[in-house]
Amino acid sequence: MLKLEEINEYLFYEFAYDVTFSKSAVSETWPFKFKYLETFQLDHEILRIYEFSDEGDEYFFLDGPIPTYFKKEQMTIKELYNQLVGSRWISSQDPVELNRSIIGDESVPSVKERRNTLNLIAKDQTGLENFKIIEGLYFKKNGCYLGVILSEDDGRRFIISNGIIKDSILVQQNYSSWRALSIYIGGIIND
Repeated sequence: MLKLEEINEYLFYEFAYDVTFSKSAVSETWPFKFKYLETFQLDHEILRIYEFSDEGDEYFFLDGPIPTYFKKEQMTIKELYNQLVGSRWISSQDPVELNRSIIGDESVPSVKERRNTLNLIAKDQTGLENFKIIEGLYFKKNGCYLGVILSEDDGRRFIISNGIIKDSILVQQNYSSWRALSIYIGGIIND
């Protein structure tokens, strides 16, 4: 785990403070002040979670084996945990993105077949006719589909799937599609 001064040194370069300031100015409280939020254990990893802000934007900092940060976007600490759990689960299912061709792998349906299947799932689960797929995944490990669609009539977004969820889920927040999927899947696993 990093000391607060080491976190600030990392962010000093990430946020390009080195263009204007000397590294010698870095301390536990500059360029950022951190608020400790919680410690997560994911598998065998320990992550200490902090929050900080820069020019009005709020961020999470995850102090663990591979330190990283990203914008909070009004995400709660529970949603952050669900996102981390969900993204790990999605990765473990050997996902194939909708527009990715896998030549020579008979276990993966063609792009056209995957798109058609997601269209059928979307129509079945939402009743919508006028929509577009904005994110689509096929899981090689279990043969399931997961996606996000956008209603072209009213702009609502829905999470759809076969084999993972029974009904579509309305995406309430303005999160990116990958974040919404990860948070939702993590929520299923954690509940």
